[in-house]
This record gives sequence, C-alpha cells and structure tokens, in this order.
Amino acid sequence: MEKNEKGVYKLTNVDANAVGLKLLTKKPGAYEPWNIIDQYKHPEGDIRNRASLLSLEEGDCTFRWILEKTKVGEDLVALVEVNTTSGEDRSIKGKFVCLSTNYRGNKKGILKTEDFTARKVPCTLRILVSPQEYGNALSDSSYPFQFEIFAQVDQSSQNHFSFKQIVLGSPDIQILIPDEIKKKCRCYCTNSIY
Repeated sequence: MEKNEKGVYKLTNVDANAVGLKLLTKKPGAYEPWNIIDQYKHPEGDIRNRASLLSLEEGDCTFRWILEKTKVGEDLVALVEVNTTSGEDRSIKGKFVCLSTNYRGNKKGILKTEDFTARKVPCTLRILVSPQEYGNALSDSSYPFQFEIFAQVDQSSQNHFSFKQIVLGSPDIQILIPDEIKKKCRCYCTNSIY
C-alpha cells in the first residue's frame, strides 16, 4: 500500500499465493491502517505458529526424507520422495530450506534456499548443501541442521510443510608421519580422537 498525494492509502500489489506479515484494514474512528494479522494467525516464531505449519504435512501428497549420514567436510544431501495419496496426477512447486539450529532445535540461520518445480508426482527431489555453504555454522556442529520443504500442489492449491534434522558426524582425520621421523621417534598413533 502507498499513500497518494491526498494522503489516502491505495493498494499497489497483491500476491494471492503468499502469506503476509500484515493484514491491514481501517481502524474505526481513524484514517490510518490497522494491522489485525494477530487476530488471524499466530506470531512468527510462536510455538502455535509452528504447530499449525506441522499440520500441513497431511493432505494429498506425502513426503519421505532420505538423509545419508554425513561427516563434516562432505556435501550434505537431502532427498525427498514425494507421492500422491489420491492416485491422481499431481504437480507441485515450492522451496527447500536448509538451516542451522541451536541446542533446543530453534532456528538460528538460513544456510541455503532453493526453489523447485516437480511437473509429475511421484518424484524424488534433491537439495545439496556444500561444506562452503554450511561451514560458518560448524561452531555448533553438535547441533542439528534442519531441512524444510514448503510445497503447493498445483491442482488443489493445497499447501504442505515437512522437515527433517540431521547431525553431522566427526570428520575423518588422517595424520601422515614421514618415515624418517617414525625411525627416530618411539611413539605410536591411534585413530582415536579425544
């Protein structure tokens, strides 16, 4: 919305597929916009908001996550098998998100987002997050990374949300000791990491 030269608000843009952070109306007895979104939706980050998103997992499509055990320094890959529960042809579009979390599982930062379109369901979707993309979040490597998928079925406009968490394993560390040092040194190495 924009104010014109007369001070009247005018609608400038509508996105019928997006969930906004504002729902504006005219407040009784005033001429300023009034945001009433909290009367219709729980605030962002609120546990009730999260619960309403989780209920979107039910519907005419199902999502099965396939995450391979990944060690620090390896590509982090998530596969999602998408199937239809109706038996009818479906196509979906949406967004993959990979984010870091804290020890309580709360979101800390978005590492990667990627749009997708699947013209025929069933299908398998894939997102890859490289070590360069998740490297800055490794200080918290004992905490899980979280993959999320937000999808909309084209035929029914039904929205879906699903997520899965993964904890990276310890990296493989290999120490090469030159032969001349081995001969002079009376020590041995193990592959244990303390």
